Amino acid sequence: MASDGCMKVTKYFLFLFNLLFFILGAVILGFGIWILVDKTSFIAVLQSSSSSLNIGAYILIAVGSLTMVMGFLGCVGAVNESRCLLGLYFSFLLIILIAQVVAGVLIYFQRESLRKEMTTIIDNLILTYNYNDGKNTSAENTWDYIQRNLKCCGWISNQNWTANPEVANNTAVYPCSCLENESEQNGMCSRTNQTIYSIGCAEGVESWLTNNLGIILGVCVGVAVIELLGLILSICLCRNIQNEDYTKGSQHKGQFSPGPPQSPGFKASTLLEDGQLSGHSSSPAPPNGGRALKHDPAQQVGVERMGLDRHPPHSSDSAVPQTLFSVRAKQLVACWSTQVVGQSSSSSLNIGAYILIAVGSLTMVMGFLGCVGAVNESRCLLGLYFSFLLIILIAQVVAGVLIYFQRESLRKEMTTIIDNLILTYNYNDGKNTSAENTWDYIQRNLKCCGWISNQNWTANPEVANNTAVYPCSCLENESEQNGMCSRTNQTIYSIGCAEGVESWLTNNLGIILGVCVGVAVIELLGLILSICLCRNIQNEDYTKVPKY
Repeated sequence: MASDGCMKVTKYFLFLFNLLFFILGAVILGFGIWILVDKTSFIAVLQSSSSSLNIGAYILIAVGSLTMVMGFLGCVGAVNESRCLLGLYFSFLLIILIAQVVAGVLIYFQRESLRKEMTTIIDNLILTYNYNDGKNTSAENTWDYIQRNLKCCGWISNQNWTANPEVANNTAVYPCSCLENESEQNGMCSRTNQTIYSIGCAEGVESWLTNNLGIILGVCVGVAVIELLGLILSICLCRNIQNEDYTKGSQHKGQFSPGPPQSPGFKASTLLEDGQLSGHSSSPAPPNGGRALKHDPAQQVGVERMGLDRHPPHSSDSAVPQTLFSVRAKQLVACWSTQVVGQSSSSSLNIGAYILIAVGSLTMVMGFLGCVGAVNESRCLLGLYFSFLLIILIAQVVAGVLIYFQRESLRKEMTTIIDNLILTYNYNDGKNTSAENTWDYIQRNLKCCGWISNQNWTANPEVANNTAVYPCSCLENESEQNGMCSRTNQTIYSIGCAEGVESWLTNNLGIILGVCVGVAVIELLGLILSICLCRNIQNEDYTKVPKY
């Protein structure tokens, strides 16, 4: 029946949403714990000066725990079609949604008070800053890190530091993290011939928030939409749960029979009046002298919820989508190290990242449809699963063909990216540390230097102006891993990393081809199994059997 199919889809979508809620609760709980134990970020600065942050951390832990409990109740309530658990889930979710709205409104209308409190916290930190006394090192380290990376000084402006006794008594010194070209990272340094950052960190933080406003709003709206969908689905499912059982049967000449004759599945048992078990039958009532069979509603419910009155699905049918999802996740994780180098120099890599996100999302939806379709023997969901899987398989083949025929263009683009990275390489300025760290890691592990050859590094200003230094990752026996090192009595790797990458690909060609072929075989098996299962699903209806 259409209504039954709608109810099943609602139930499994609600299960999926609640699984997301459970994961979200775990993330919030972890964030709250991180605030309490973290000593190396901006949170540490605030925590040491404001007790309200500790209160906020405990609130996050409570909200995360409540969200996890809510997700658990929703999952169990959806699977078991329990009105009680669905009601509790609805109540918890409504409370959390209202709390989020109230928190957002309070933050908006109290933003000036929050700004003043933040100013007080930072002013107090600047006033008591003394890196050599070791009393508040974690907060001072973090504040230096913020000033250095946001290229700011003080909170409102660099004049905030004139309140510090050490700066007030000696105008020749200033915090090292406020000086533009200072290699020292903490404490006080001489400001002679040094440029002090002019903007305050309040402006830097606001600029960061403005640049990331789209992401922040997107996350908030996404969470709110998921919560609203959870509320709606829980109401719909709760309203459609009837005080009746659904027993699979086949329609034949308008009469009901308890199941297809060819079905080898479980045959529901009922209790005789004398306590013995017998198979449930649709035969006419016995004569007056015979013993009538009683239908046990509780037993029937247990049978149906266990799924024993249905055709048992093949284990491989439901396992295929999960296997595909696992393989896709491993592929995404494996790409990380090469993405970091290219991302800062190539917009096409960002486009590729969005494509990967889209493919990953499509794969998750496909896996969900395949699992639900296989378990519930739904032709509609299996058809959608087949379509999604076929689209992904075709897209992979097209991507492989494009990469093969565009390999020269890709090689040129990669050369441009690496040349630009080498040209701007300056590990001490902290501007592009993640990409530089990754490139050093590649050179060190592939035992290569530069892209075409080690002569590529002569384009770097630091190497060009001082022939006695070379990247540490290019030197064969150098223990230092990043930045520039003395090349005296050192052996520089002679091969370029283009050759090293090609050598690595050649050595691992069997593994790469094996993974690609393995994924393709699994996808083909998924297509074949979904077709086979879809063809063997009988045209059966779900007929209501009222409870006695």
